[in-house]
Amino acid sequence: MNPNNPNYSLSRAVHGYYNVRRENDADKEPFSFIISMLKSTLKERFQFVEVPGTHYVHMNEPQHVASIISSFLQSKPRLPNQL
Repeated sequence: MNPNNPNYSLSRAVHGYYNVRRENDADKEPFSFIISMLKSTLKERFQFVEVPGTHYVHMNEPQHVASIISSFLQSKPRLPNQL
């Protein structure tokens, strides 16, 4: 990857943070806003993936997260002129 134009990947457990830390917090709008802004700003340089599981999916079922990270790291760099 080009260090001057890095790509970004964000994985989120479907039943993650809100079920672990704030069980009754239904306001997911701030998170949705952040994802929307990242997508619109970074375009193809940003990858967002939701994986099944809880906040601890990276420990309980690491193969789910590892395959996403591996694919991301092996993908072709996205050059600015491709945006």
